[in-house]
Parts: sequence; C-alpha cells; structure tokens
Amino acid sequence: MDTFDWQNYYKIDDIYKWLKDLAMAFPNEVVLESIGKTYENRDILACTLKNLQTRNCGRSRTHTNGILCQL
Repeated sequence: MDTFDWQNYYKIDDIYKWLKDLAMAFPNEVVLESIGKTYENRDILACTLKNLQTRNCGRSRTHTNGILCQL
C-alpha cells in the first residue's frame, strides 16, 4: 500500500497488506504473527513493534480496535 493514514476507513485486507509491507521494510522492528482465526476463517494478525535501541520497561500497550499491537 502506497499511502496509509488515520483519517480514512480501510478494509482489513488493505490493513494487513500495509502491516506486511511494514514488516518487510523493518524486519528487526516489526513482527507479525497469526493469533487465531475469525469466524470467516481469516487470520487474526498480531503486530509486535520492537525498538532494540531502548531498554525493556516492562510495560506493553495494546490497540484492540481490530488489530493488536504490543510495544
């Protein structure tokens, strides 16, 4: 996906493509994994963002509006 912003609604396939592109561009910082299946048998992706430059502060954050992100 060429562009992505937080002002528009995107289909889940477009969001997943953007996340996969992000993981390919930043393989050391972005990890994607399937954490289950939807009722329609689609993968539910979890996106883990890592910053190897900082220490682990022991806290994580999640965004539960369709996509889980852990920092």
